[in-house]
Amino acid sequence: MLDLAQSPQNTTSNITTTTTTTTTSTTTTTRRPVATGRMRNGEYANENAPPSSHMNLLTYDCAAEQHAFNHVRGCSGQGSIPIARPGYSENIHVLRTTATDDLGALQNAIVTWQNELPGHGIPSNMIYAPHVANRRSRTVTNVAKVH
Repeated sequence: MLDLAQSPQNTTSNITTTTTTTTTSTTTTTRRPVATGRMRNGEYANENAPPSSHMNLLTYDCAAEQHAFNHVRGCSGQGSIPIARPGYSENIHVLRTTATDDLGALQNAIVTWQNELPGHGIPSNMIYAPHVANRRSRTVTNVAKVH
């Protein structure tokens, strides 16, 4: 496994280097403001979310990337079974158009997820409480980590 800050090359699949590089660089760039307390919290107009105290270090793994790619190709719109991805979690993003390529779909998912906290927000105590979890709109389910 590689630290996401490195530039991985997945040579075992048909995933392009551009797709892999976009994933790792965008993920790193998106997570940094959250980790350091520089991400806007959309719950309050002029407030940043506090620095993360429980953000996991992400690592790049070719096998995990291939599993995710294959799952996307299956187009179920549902999460995979946890036993099929031991040690990994996943976010599901359903793109309601086919007028894009793999890279475009990936970029759309990343932008959607990175806009949840500044666009929708959570209480300033950063507790993912039932009233936040049960929202029908302004969801933050893809950026929240539940302990």
